[in-house]
Amino acid sequence: MRALTLIGLALAAIPPVAGQKITTGPPKLEVDAGAQEGPSWDPAGALYFVGRNQVSRLNLHGGATQGKVDVFLDKVANPNTSVVDPQGRVLVCEAGGRRVTRTGKDGVTEVLADNYEGKKLNSPNDISLDSKGRIYFTDPRYGRMDNLEIKDDAGKFIEGVYRIDAPGKVTRILTHEVERPNGLLVSPDDRYLYVADNYNNRAGGARKIYFSWSWLSAWDKTTFSNEFDPVPTWYPSNNARPERLTINGLYELPFGNGKPFLNHGIAAAILGGWQIAATWEYQSGDELSWGNIYYYGGMSTLASTLNDVSSKSIAEWFNTSADFERNPSNQPASYSVRVFPQYINGVRGDKLLQTNANLHRAIRLFERMTLHVRADVFNIFNRSQMSDPDTNPNDSTFGQVLSETGSQNRFLQVQARIQF
Repeated sequence: MRALTLIGLALAAIPPVAGQKITTGPPKLEVDAGAQEGPSWDPAGALYFVGRNQVSRLNLHGGATQGKVDVFLDKVANPNTSVVDPQGRVLVCEAGGRRVTRTGKDGVTEVLADNYEGKKLNSPNDISLDSKGRIYFTDPRYGRMDNLEIKDDAGKFIEGVYRIDAPGKVTRILTHEVERPNGLLVSPDDRYLYVADNYNNRAGGARKIYFSWSWLSAWDKTTFSNEFDPVPTWYPSNNARPERLTINGLYELPFGNGKPFLNHGIAAAILGGWQIAATWEYQSGDELSWGNIYYYGGMSTLASTLNDVSSKSIAEWFNTSADFERNPSNQPASYSVRVFPQYINGVRGDKLLQTNANLHRAIRLFERMTLHVRADVFNIFNRSQMSDPDTNPNDSTFGQVLSETGSQNRFLQVQARIQF
């Protein structure tokens, strides 16, 4: 269970230096209120915090309500933070409501900002004030991006930092200088604005790696080992592969406006906005299918014996020197009871191992028209997907891979489309 904690601060006459401890004693649990955030202190004796679509207030001014929590504001659309200004008014970033509000001691709430140049804000996240009472806030977006309205001339979403000089008077002070602003703080002398750049959890971001791994064990009871068996036999399923690993990466090239290199002029116009994405896939091969053959080795170690090959290759996919009957005249007849399993758990064909990549750029042509240019390379390393090896010990090609599957070899595709 999450809880809001309050840590007592040891006040000093001079600012603490680096490494100096500014707290005294261990953390003290003040409120057990579940997931909360954005605490702010009112010198009048109250601690405000937000969560669960409410702004709550912990009373610490003494009297009958000392230590009690009440709801200061209810039905607030996903509030992210609260700040108490010098007049005792409570400022709140409403991420769900896409606005910044201020509520006075009389309980009246006014909207300070809900748009920039007529377009809705993204999801206001954090607030800080300077000595003149001006309000700074960050406007990132975490989660879905399809309903964002604030974009630059190239059509790229803007997750900016803004300043409110008066209700409805909003100035954007940072556009792409930071990628995804989260927390912020104005220095006491108003000389610096500190911004935490937290750019994650978005497809298409500047630096992303996604990792997915799955493991599955599945068995089917659909195959009759013998035509005269009354019920099917359990075998490992070829409708599922035990392991699948996928790694996706996205990287926006560091060129163009707001980037560290070649950020102006013709070079910025040509090289800016390009993004590289790549996908690496691995998946276990299918279970090899075997006929009814005689094998004189131990069945309990059959899988490990067949996989005991020094260097698996298309010339010897499994251990062909295992103790199989190689004389076709000595093999079971077609009507004989099956003495060898049709599938052996762990003895598999060729795995899937493929790398794909693409290069993409969106170019804003007009206000409502964007040109998307993209080049895709499939199977970059031109890896062939091999067919299953020959599993008939009577053949001279026993254990050999004789062909490829119909999988696609290296392929380059270039496309352009206009979105309007």
